[in-house]
Amino acid sequence: MSMRAYTHLAASLTLYLTLAKLRLLTWDVSPLLAMAAGSLAPDVDRYRSLLSRLIPLKHRGALHSLAGAAAASVVIALTLRAPYLPLFFALGYLSHLALDSLTPMGVAWLSPIYSHRVRGPVKVGSLTEHLAFLFLAASSALMLVL
Repeated sequence: MSMRAYTHLAASLTLYLTLAKLRLLTWDVSPLLAMAAGSLAPDVDRYRSLLSRLIPLKHRGALHSLAGAAAASVVIALTLRAPYLPLFFALGYLSHLALDSLTPMGVAWLSPIYSHRVRGPVKVGSLTEHLAFLFLAASSALMLVL
């Protein structure tokens, strides 16, 4: 299974705020929304999602890879025609893959070229995931007030 959506969103918010605090981007809602969308995008292949009803996709398959991130970012670039939003979408997407790499199911980052999965011990919905979410949420809150 994949980490919970709220954990992915918290990670994208923390990443956005970190980049803003480092002055690598300006405070703007558009990059934040693009990163949030990217952080949720890989899970459109989940059972019962609209996309998986139209196109039979295996969860943690093609969309959970660097190739999937690149393809989705190109689609966003062609759809939105905003010069910088696909980059933020890709950052959110990659944060999703990084978090899912911490779970026992892992992520095959180099699929379809190489099928080895990077795996970790964090079970979905476990105390460890909840603590990770709380850490990310607290980090974001601190960055907002400091």
